[in-house]
Amino acid sequence: MTFRFATEQDYSAVENLFYQIFRKHLDSRPDIFHNGSPLSEDSYRSMLKDPYDEFLLCEIDKKAVGVCHYKRVTFEDCGVVNNRTVLYIQDYGVDKAYLRQGIGTLLFSKVKERARQWNVNSIELNVWDFNQDAKLFYHQMGFTPRNTRMEFLI
Repeated sequence: MTFRFATEQDYSAVENLFYQIFRKHLDSRPDIFHNGSPLSEDSYRSMLKDPYDEFLLCEIDKKAVGVCHYKRVTFEDCGVVNNRTVLYIQDYGVDKAYLRQGIGTLLFSKVKERARQWNVNSIELNVWDFNQDAKLFYHQMGFTPRNTRMEFLI
């Protein structure tokens, strides 16, 4: 098992993993999500140009089996909110054929290393309430809820 940052040549592998993540969202909330690619190649290439926007891959036998897309975000002069820098996880997932093999845990340990290198205050993410597997995983990694976003459908 190896870990490395994704390159332009990894678009297909990253998009495949993103689609597996996205599929659960599409199936659970078709009122919000519509079918299509969750990551365009142009967007991917653009994100790779930002030194604080990274895609960390986990590979087994040169096959991408896990991905974490995260970005360093700095909040300054935001009214009553303290200045701070966070590593914000945009997307996180493991190939369905490799679930429950410890890949997600090892991937998160690499993300924590990156957070320490960047000297951030915290690692943050958004998780959809329907995604109970993800909520359990993040809880096991030590995440705690900070706020709740609610909706009232009309």
